[in-house]
Amino acid sequence: MIKRILFWYSHALRRHKYPTQMATGAVLWFTGDLLCQSLVQSKEETENGVDWKRCARMTAYGAFISAPVSVFWYGALDRLSQRVFSSAVPTTVPSLLQRRLPWGKVLTAATLRTWKIISFKLAMDTILFDPLYLSLFFMSNGLLQNQSLSQLGIKLRDDLLETWLVDVAIWTPIQTMNFRYIKVLWQPLVVQSCNIVWNAYLSFVQHDKHPVAIS
Repeated sequence: MIKRILFWYSHALRRHKYPTQMATGAVLWFTGDLLCQSLVQSKEETENGVDWKRCARMTAYGAFISAPVSVFWYGALDRLSQRVFSSAVPTTVPSLLQRRLPWGKVLTAATLRTWKIISFKLAMDTILFDPLYLSLFFMSNGLLQNQSLSQLGIKLRDDLLETWLVDVAIWTPIQTMNFRYIKVLWQPLVVQSCNIVWNAYLSFVQHDKHPVAIS
């Protein structure tokens, strides 16, 4: 049963990559916001029930912004890294690296190139993509909440750096494994799946951390 589901989903990803990832993103962002509301909302908010408008905002963001942006980014990042490291794999490894690794294997030129690509992807993902993605998250959700430009600026000033530092701590090991072992087609799905908890955190930062002052 599980194999059949995975086969069907893999087929859908290949035939309809963006729609499939958008539907997946909608489900996972909806789940993440419900998780956030159930774990961190106050007693008064609990008595008022689920904020379905907020769920709708987060679901729309997951479907129409997060998912397509992620699909585009991981595809583009793979093409860029292959172009940067497109030269033929060297037949030798520098003498300082020609040593048996602690777990018994010898470091080969192909393995060294693989880890260069992974390091490049991590650097681009962490330094370039993540700050832009987090800024897009705060700004798009703020606009959906009818916040002014000054409010958006305050939100970015107060929360962007702290959220990015948490992002680096959480996602660096996840993305290392993702870039090393997962095919590009499936990388956005891995991120979206791990995003259930991360989305709950982002939803908390966006909606609950502290009110944005109106200038």
